[in-house]
Amino acid sequence: MEDVSLAQRGLSEKDLLVPVEVLDAQQMGQLMAQQDVILSF
Repeated sequence: MEDVSLAQRGLSEKDLLVPVEVLDAQQMGQLMAQQDVILSF
């Protein structure tokens, strides 16, 4: 599991209000490659 982004913000999975699956950068890239549309805010 990759929780660097959460740690940088002083958070853990337990701090979040909704269930999450923590992904590393490679897994996130694979997930994004499978999507038809990606919204960036």
